[in-house]
Amino acid sequence: MVAGGTAASLAMARTGRLPNGFLVWDDRAPDATYEIAVHGHKVVAYSYGAGDRVLYGLNGGPGLPCDYLRDALVPLADHGWRVVIHDQLGTGASDHPDDPALWTLARYVEEVELVLAALGLARVCFLGHSWGGWCGIEYALTHPERIAAMIWSNTCADIPHLRREIDRLRGALGAETVAMMQGFEAIGAYRHPAYAAAIELLDFRHIRRLPERPLPVQRSRAGFNFPIYMKIQGPNEYHYVGEIATWNRIAELGRLTQPALVINGQHDVITPACGMRLAHALPNATWPCRATARIPRTTRSRKPIARCCWSSSRDCSRPLLVTPAKAGVHRAAGSMRAPQPAISPSTVRRRHGSRPSPG
Repeated sequence: MVAGGTAASLAMARTGRLPNGFLVWDDRAPDATYEIAVHGHKVVAYSYGAGDRVLYGLNGGPGLPCDYLRDALVPLADHGWRVVIHDQLGTGASDHPDDPALWTLARYVEEVELVLAALGLARVCFLGHSWGGWCGIEYALTHPERIAAMIWSNTCADIPHLRREIDRLRGALGAETVAMMQGFEAIGAYRHPAYAAAIELLDFRHIRRLPERPLPVQRSRAGFNFPIYMKIQGPNEYHYVGEIATWNRIAELGRLTQPALVINGQHDVITPACGMRLAHALPNATWPCRATARIPRTTRSRKPIARCCWSSSRDCSRPLLVTPAKAGVHRAAGSMRAPQPAISPSTVRRRHGSRPSPG
């Protein structure tokens, strides 16, 4: 719940502002929109602000349009950052091919590289949220030269450990309810009213915790491409049966020596224990847990993820959490000026005008 109670929470959800005027999210039109060729299809990327300090965001899902994360990161464009994000293939304004073979972690990792290469972004500060963290970690291990610094928000690097944490959260519903859920899961009856009610309760405890979802979250949910989610993850946040169910990169994280900030909500389904495990495996990580759940991940914490960024030093070596009291204050001088190759006109087409509505 936002400080100030239900009225403040509703105002933030509908306007993007807290009672003190702090801008949590902003749905302004992008400064530039790009169409990028990816695996025979088109994805759409959005850019806000200008300059050498680039924050690239990869949103959660999988299968969600980027609205909820994009709008929460946009205010950083008013504080010296260029913010770049894209609708992943199958979501939002990007193409929606009907080909289950495309819905794999490995292909989405390749998609990230194609987007960054097409936009000429040689090195970025990378923010991965939830599924965007799993894909982002895989990307960082594959292309470490692209990563100046990392922000891992409400995510983890060990899905089997996460599943054990989820079992603990499910257990709080009581043995009878857990047995009921397991029975319906065994036969794939995920839409049964009793099962759906248990999932709704877990969502209120560990995903939402707000009287009303912020408008950007509502837009992302309205454009949800469920088959992608089911193929990679499963039917919901509490039952992993997709290809990601056994994914674990903890042992490889020692290779990522860039500065890292790990952020978890205290009540999130991806629990603080998951964040602690991730931060402990990274050689140069900071982990400040926040007392919140996941929704609105970037707008859900008392110190929003939208204000979690890196110092503007050349090597991005110092994490900086910009809180409402410090909004707009960047304590380091200079900027990260990695060489930026030219954008190839054969792979990207720039479009101007208002942002297309997702889904």
